[in-house]
Amino acid sequence: MCSRSIMSPNSSLCWLFGLCVFLFSQVTFATQVTSSLWIDSDLDKAIKLSKGKKPLIVNIHAGWCAPCNQLANEVLFTQAAKVLLKGAIGVRFDFETKKGRVFTTKYGIIGLPSTLVLSPTGKELGRIQGYPGRREFLKTMKDVLAGRASLEVLAKQAKASPKDPAVQMKYAQALLFRGKIDKGRALLKPFMKGKDRYAAQAFRIWGRWLLRVQRKSKPAVAHFMNARTHFAGSPYESGFLYWAAKAYQELGQHKKALALFDEWAKKASKKVMPLMYKADFMVHYKYPTADIKTLLKQVMKGVPQSAWLHYLLAQVLHREGKRKEALEAIGVSLQRAPKRAIYINFARQLAGKGRRPSR
Repeated sequence: MCSRSIMSPNSSLCWLFGLCVFLFSQVTFATQVTSSLWIDSDLDKAIKLSKGKKPLIVNIHAGWCAPCNQLANEVLFTQAAKVLLKGAIGVRFDFETKKGRVFTTKYGIIGLPSTLVLSPTGKELGRIQGYPGRREFLKTMKDVLAGRASLEVLAKQAKASPKDPAVQMKYAQALLFRGKIDKGRALLKPFMKGKDRYAAQAFRIWGRWLLRVQRKSKPAVAHFMNARTHFAGSPYESGFLYWAAKAYQELGQHKKALALFDEWAKKASKKVMPLMYKADFMVHYKYPTADIKTLLKQVMKGVPQSAWLHYLLAQVLHREGKRKEALEAIGVSLQRAPKRAIYINFARQLAGKGRRPSR
């Protein structure tokens, strides 16, 4: 293996060659189907092609979303998708695009990735939120396609298990997704009085609904700050702080957003975690590259071999037009986590060896 300094602007030929060999060695891409299997951001076209007979499978994703990339590489752009779409029409929306945001609002997307099954007319029949792994995803998709995740089915389950928090939470989300907002919120509110994981989940669901679906940033700030106070000192506090920062960012209040991370760092016994979150936040919202690099250099002293930090560094270097240095940085990520799709896809994009599936 070639020895080098991670932060050095110089990259050795042997390292670049080795990275390219690694990229070509990803044999999964040899068996992947092309993106033409999925219609890009056009639900009306999909409905027309279904001819009133085939259901629609709609995936909403983002390039910065790690599980979105994993889902794309392991399922959506593999032979498994051909089987999945034999009796359905596939559509994909990028969350960050205008069409993606319209879809997000219409269908109540609060988490990424989200994969919905719609009737031939566009009515939701069920969805999978997140990516539980290839086997579980395909198993759950079969259940959704078979009608075992419809609102009616979930309502019966909720009625039969009134004291089961997991069942009630799932039903509450489904009500929100189907536009029954008041009823869904009414089911969530009692959970918010507690301080367990179901309480945290209820706070997250409603906060994300405010921010991502209703685009109400001010109420979202108030909600997440309230949740942060409610869970002060618990493992859930930092998550709500991050989302409060996102809501401030949407309001254009950048200083307040970053101040939350600094406040967290002052209180934390270990400064690395809040600073890692801050770096991630700054990369995501494209803060000045010089500021991000200064922060990354500071954080990397504590965790020099962090795969995620080197991925963030690669993103910054790419923005600066420093392709070779970006390849070196993402190469460290690949060394540490060679099967993580978000690193593979970004490296392929940098090396010009193919599209980035999540885009």
